[in-house]
Amino acid sequence: MSHSPIFIIGAARSGTKFLRDCLLGDPRICAVPYDVNYIWRYGAATGSDDVLTPEGLDPRRSGFIRTAIARQARLKPGGILLEKTVSNSLRVPFVDAIFPEARYIHLVRDGRDVATSAMKEWVSPPDYGRLLNKLWRIPVASIPYLFWYARKSVLSRRRSAGARVAVWGPRYPGIEADVKTRSLAEVCALQWQKSVEHALADLARLPADRVHTIRYEDLVAEGAEIGRLSSALGLDVQGVTAAWQATVSPGRKRAFSAAEQATRDDIEKVQSTTLRTLGYF
Repeated sequence: MSHSPIFIIGAARSGTKFLRDCLLGDPRICAVPYDVNYIWRYGAATGSDDVLTPEGLDPRRSGFIRTAIARQARLKPGGILLEKTVSNSLRVPFVDAIFPEARYIHLVRDGRDVATSAMKEWVSPPDYGRLLNKLWRIPVASIPYLFWYARKSVLSRRRSAGARVAVWGPRYPGIEADVKTRSLAEVCALQWQKSVEHALADLARLPADRVHTIRYEDLVAEGAEIGRLSSALGLDVQGVTAAWQATVSPGRKRAFSAAEQATRDDIEKVQSTTLRTLGYF
């Protein structure tokens, strides 16, 4: 069990990269350095959303995904695979069908903060340097997804009459229609909400000892939380805690302008039920 893979499940901008970097404090961890949606979507490259179900799997497809992800992580004998593709929050049963021995960390963060952060990503130009760094590691079999992604999310990253026309981050069902009819704040609010709701429902169906839930706010507040998590996962507590100390930035609360607060109020209206369920009110 100690060498079974670990998947971080969390909405985009929830701190999944930060958590991954902390867990790298255990020398056995072999982490995939980027989100690899292009591997998970092998065999479903041109689907309109990122929801995938086990019903479409066969041994060839499952084997390709397992092997390709292990290669991306440079998994070594005795190593522990760690992966954090954020779109997996929409398809936990699919992930679990391919990695039935997996353990999961569900990282939850206040949706108002997540959506506010995501809005900046939606309107930022693509990071072509990062994309090029990923390009050389993409398996040949994933090239169809690469062309689809370039057309949908890179080449079309422009504004039309002030409105966003390309999708950034996890694609929940109906997101492309929402982009055309809703404000960016509403879309980002829904993106968090759909990711969290899918993950909560799907992870609840798994054995409790395979699922570890942690709040981002607790994770960055004190080292004891990362210590408890690494202990529960059978990881090197001292090494992970040291990595946390080297990575974490002191939490700061800042005042929002009137316009920013109005946007956050709009986000809260969309997310209110889920925020309340998670205890954020």
